Amino acid sequence: MKRLLSISFLALSILFGVSCQKNNDTSIISESLTTSSENEESTSTPIQNSKWGQEYNEIIISTLGEDIPYIECNNFEIVLTKDDYQDDMVVFYLYFDDNLESKLEEYSQIATLEGYIVEKVENSYFDPVEGYYSYEVYYADKQISSSLGIEMQFLIGSYKNKDCVGIFAYNYVIDEVNAWPTNLVVSLLGYDVPHLEDTGEYNYYAKINAEGYIDIIIYNVQANAEDEYCALLEANGYVVTEEQYDPDTGEYMGRYAYAENGEVVIQFGLSQYGLEIYIYKIA
Repeated sequence: MKRLLSISFLALSILFGVSCQKNNDTSIISESLTTSSENEESTSTPIQNSKWGQEYNEIIISTLGEDIPYIECNNFEIVLTKDDYQDDMVVFYLYFDDNLESKLEEYSQIATLEGYIVEKVENSYFDPVEGYYSYEVYYADKQISSSLGIEMQFLIGSYKNKDCVGIFAYNYVIDEVNAWPTNLVVSLLGYDVPHLEDTGEYNYYAKINAEGYIDIIIYNVQANAEDEYCALLEANGYVVTEEQYDPDTGEYMGRYAYAENGEVVIQFGLSQYGLEIYIYKIA
């Protein structure tokens, strides 16, 4: 099922050359690979070193909990900024001489070999001046502890008027996999939302994305789970739309449920994985 929001506004900024430097808390590090190598020789060796260079241990490993996959490039810039939750996000701008599309594919392969689950998504964005942009973005997820994961979004764009590959890396919280993620929902909204009664057969996947919404998949559901959840939401005062499809691709986008208080939208629908639910706070 296609997500209502599939890429963060920070990630979109790379497409149109909007600098993240406007955040006063932003730290920017720019180095060539040659300089990084020289610095590595003169720096004392800590317990864990980033493949991007020892001088980046603090900005990458201390922020994310571990290093992210490395790819050879001409040079790069690293930006430490904040996501929509004011949590730390590390942004990499990578510059190449070669075809950038091939570098995206190469990086997805590197991430897969390092234990990430990688998904390629086709997206479009409407700009009132330029019209529609179509682009590809990769999502790469890896669980690094029982309660924490790393997600990377990477795509082609431009930064400081230079074409590049941008990588947006941040942590997300993993809730219990054997129960509805009440704690996660409460952390976003301050209260829980209606959910299907657990039959004892369900498995769950849940996380908060950098865009500020919750992504939930309930596995092992019955074929009528979407209709059942629709009825439950309507019984609790939600206004639910008809089935929605992407007007350009025809891809199923599920249904949207709007809370009476105007604070919450729940996008939900059956997919090849199970019942997918996206919870957005809109007020």
